[in-house]
Amino acid sequence: MLRIPVAFGALVLVGLFCLCAVALVSLLVRVTGGGSRGRARDQEESSRAIQELCATAERMEKRIEALETLLLDRRKQ
Repeated sequence: MLRIPVAFGALVLVGLFCLCAVALVSLLVRVTGGGSRGRARDQEESSRAIQELCATAERMEKRIEALETLLLDRRKQ
């Protein structure tokens, strides 16, 4: 039976989260449209939203890694 390491699964989860976030923001920007000023403002907002989502994903990844370390340490004991 194929066993996938937990760390790999966590990275895949974070990657999918970021990918979905980028796709959602891109879709929202495309659907809402707006004038050139509106587009520039939308692009700034979407860029900020993407940066926040990626920062959140990175924090989540660090938390997952810390939990994995704790679990592995408990297994060793």
